[in-house]
Amino acid sequence: MTKTKRKGQPEFPRKCNIGDLVNLDGYTGVLYRVDSYTENREVYSEETYMYVEYLLINVDNENEWNVGYDEDITLVAPASEAAKYLRNRKARERRRGRGKQTVDSLLDEYNDKMALFQLFGDAKYERAAKRAMAKLSKITKEAD
Repeated sequence: MTKTKRKGQPEFPRKCNIGDLVNLDGYTGVLYRVDSYTENREVYSEETYMYVEYLLINVDNENEWNVGYDEDITLVAPASEAAKYLRNRKARERRRGRGKQTVDSLLDEYNDKMALFQLFGDAKYERAAKRAMAKLSKITKEAD
């Protein structure tokens, strides 16, 4: 096997390069990194087919890999911007997680205070429940 390209050999049309971040059709929510690619040429008596097969590694679980073709993948970020994209992605996920935790804790607080109000009839529990609901309402309006 030779690593050099023969003169006059046509270029393989390639959608992605090594290190690019891509999405693969049928795998919603999974981000892949192009680890390598294979250029395939099938020659028949009347025609020649050329296609590229990509080896894709899951960025969240490097033990999980897949194979994709140009028609199956969508470029998310080129290799030169991959590190920045992944940093921003992690920051967004942390913010989203904190927001979910805040909503969950406010709902818990509301339910707890309303249960205490119904049990004891003390207005301070009702006021605390209303404050929790007001905070929750504010957070959900900001998210829209």
